[in-house]
Amino acid sequence: MPVYQDIFCIYQENIWKGIISLLWNILVGDKYMKKLRSNIGWLIDRSKYDREYFRKRYDKSANTISSWCTGKNYPSAPILWDLATLLEVKVEELYSFEEE
Repeated sequence: MPVYQDIFCIYQENIWKGIISLLWNILVGDKYMKKLRSNIGWLIDRSKYDREYFRKRYDKSANTISSWCTGKNYPSAPILWDLATLLEVKVEELYSFEEE
């Protein structure tokens, strides 16, 4: 019985976090929200490497590399570090923030 109580408490806690998040968005709106924009595609286009090189290096599909470039999906942290090294930029330069 205690296991079920623990699961129920976790479930209730997650519901409250969701409710608080929803209320915050309703009250504050997107005033503080920023959109993460990928610079990976732009950086690859200006590097000595092409997208095919990165596809083979990371053993990913062309669609995955494309989604990294457009910001629809994000590479893992180790890949981000490697990308930054190959593209000769800091990791934080792979993405930028823009106001929505």
